[in-house]
Amino acid sequence: MSRLASCACILALAAACQAQAVAAASTTASGGSGGGSGNLHRRGLLESGVQAAIVNGKPTVYGRYPYIVSLRRNGIHFCGGTLILPRLVLTAAHCLYESNGKRSAATYWYPKVRIGGHSRDGGGYEQRRGMRTVVHPRYNPKSEENDVALVLLNLPSKKPTIKLPSARPSPAAVPGTMLTAIGWGDLRDGGPSAKVLQEAPLMLLNTRTCSVYMPDERWGRNSMMCAGEPSKKRDTCTGDSGGPLFKKDARGRPWRDVQVGIISFGYACAGWRPGVYTNVAMVAPWIRKTAAALLLVPPRRGLLSAGAEQSANAKRLG
Repeated sequence: MSRLASCACILALAAACQAQAVAAASTTASGGSGGGSGNLHRRGLLESGVQAAIVNGKPTVYGRYPYIVSLRRNGIHFCGGTLILPRLVLTAAHCLYESNGKRSAATYWYPKVRIGGHSRDGGGYEQRRGMRTVVHPRYNPKSEENDVALVLLNLPSKKPTIKLPSARPSPAAVPGTMLTAIGWGDLRDGGPSAKVLQEAPLMLLNTRTCSVYMPDERWGRNSMMCAGEPSKKRDTCTGDSGGPLFKKDARGRPWRDVQVGIISFGYACAGWRPGVYTNVAMVAPWIRKTAAALLLVPPRRGLLSAGAEQSANAKRLG
């Protein structure tokens, strides 16, 4: 099926569900772990301590995503993230907050960080410690706008990093584009979490379609975007939070993957509505400015988007 045809199918499905969307929108959004289709699911840490993963995906190839990060508290995975510089991890702000909008305990703010793992509890990863965390100053725990945070590591990682968009809007973030999400955690809504890193292809949807599915959100005017394939029951779920939605390099080179979104929230997992992601291109100026301040280097447009030369440059920055 062509991209145009795929988009048409998604739009048709969205139109058919419009009445259901409007009715469901009146349901009170909740940060709890309930599985109802009207309940908002943060994809990461919840009051019940549930974690998240990819629904109806498949196991990843070992070593394909060396930049994937597992944030841990007391040895237990609670959120995902990505290595964007040797000493800097990108994740979701809500991973550092309780579901009631209050800051989490200090152990979440200074997490243990596993980089490049495949098995959730196996080896093959680098371990670092979070020295400092910075949340976007305009993060709104109620609406999840600007759901982005950075974690400064105690030591540089030797793993390859993922690219961020160099332009706004990102050429990789065209509606209808097939992107990839990866993570550990629940394989279905309320189900068991994955033992190995999972991946799933998800279609990036346009703002009109997003607004039909979720009319209460401010699509097109803030940092949020939506993606999914509701007809195929593919989605991110609880615990995937903070992980990446990205455009894969056609030749399989990890350092050429481009991160388009940060897994943020949704309404149930693999339900009839798509998941919501932080638009990385919209928050990239803040990321670059904050990264420069944390690493004590001058901010520049090329920071975090220098492609194959990025790792060498980043090591000098660290």
